[in-house]
Amino acid sequence: MIQGLAPHTRTPGIAMRGYVKFDKSRVVTSVETANKRYLFRAGAFTRGGAKRLIRFRKDSGNASLAGTPPHTHGDRKLKRSVAYAVDQPGGNVIIGPAASWIGKLGALHEFGGVRVVKTPPVGFQGTQRYKKGDIGPVSTGKFSAYKTSSTHGYKDADGSAVAFVQLRTVKQAEHAGRLRRRLARKYATRKTATYPARPFMGPALAEITPKLPAMWADSFH
Repeated sequence: MIQGLAPHTRTPGIAMRGYVKFDKSRVVTSVETANKRYLFRAGAFTRGGAKRLIRFRKDSGNASLAGTPPHTHGDRKLKRSVAYAVDQPGGNVIIGPAASWIGKLGALHEFGGVRVVKTPPVGFQGTQRYKKGDIGPVSTGKFSAYKTSSTHGYKDADGSAVAFVQLRTVKQAEHAGRLRRRLARKYATRKTATYPARPFMGPALAEITPKLPAMWADSFH
């Protein structure tokens, strides 16, 4: 309760007092609502700025210059991975490429670094679901009837040869899918790739920072 004494009127013998009630809960609720609105707006604007900096190029070999925002290719996965989430209790908004989409690639572009690139052997690249009747790999240790089949030199984890045959059953097709993934990992070639820093989140934040005070002012009423 805030109490104030109003000036006396000119009428002799009469005094007036004014009372102002301060509703703390309503003010706190209004501030929290405004803060949440502000965080969402700041997150959306920063994400939009970062996505605009990432340019699409059809040629996957057309890399951007070091120190400039990276290019995105093909399915534009890097550009689509930029997301934001509001941590309301902590009063924060987290913005950046989602690791669930592109792993550590976003951080490598932003800060630079080194990673090991694995390339599966020919015939095991990409994803494929086998079905009954397809030609696929089977382990001759699990399906001994195929021990005399052509193996192409591949071996399963237990050392048994791998044969490529027509899959006769659904069970074989499921086994072939699992074996394909194991062979892709086991026989992948590995090379070290160096990424120069090509920041895009930092520049996006720098671009929007001068606009943040006005954005907050428009959030609170």
